Amino acid sequence: MTKLLLLTLLITLAGINVLGQQAASCPTISVVGPDKIVQIGEPAFFRVDVEGVAADAPITYVWMVVNAEILDGQGTNLIRINAPSDSAGSNIKATVTIGGLPATCEAVAFELAGVVNIPCGLPADEYGEIPWEEQLVRLDNVMVQMAHNRDFRAFFQISIGPGETVDNTKKHVIKIAKHFRWRNPDFDLERLFFGIQNAD
Repeated sequence: MTKLLLLTLLITLAGINVLGQQAASCPTISVVGPDKIVQIGEPAFFRVDVEGVAADAPITYVWMVVNAEILDGQGTNLIRINAPSDSAGSNIKATVTIGGLPATCEAVAFELAGVVNIPCGLPADEYGEIPWEEQLVRLDNVMVQMAHNRDFRAFFQISIGPGETVDNTKKHVIKIAKHFRWRNPDFDLERLFFGIQNAD
């Protein structure tokens, strides 16, 4: 009888331990920024997705932005921001802190978005799906223009076509940045800005 009682007690304790681990599981937090480069004077949005919590969980949202101002949405999962005129050529950083999560869980996430003030008639290059070797020629042309004028910034608007993913597009962005650095090890990558959007 003692052995049976001890066994029952151990099973009960083990069950409590498992339940405790499940209750302390942490959600996934991700911030989604604008799907294109932010234009001065046009509002843009940042949203946070919290996956792995109950719909009625008492969580809170506290946003902080750099190089922009929050127009509305503080305290919610979606904010509308505005980039002031002196933020052109910089990156907006939107950081959100999620309250109400277990103390052991990561509660902070952020996202970046480039800011531009594009004048009318700015020269641009546009192309669709072309081999990487042809893209290199176009990228080298951009580098030549930037080398002649240190104030130039390069703004890339990349559309995600059918069958493509955001992850693959981000890898392509990294590939472009690496090419600039390979061509010129001293190149300042902060002069490059990227916007990713779904193709219409």
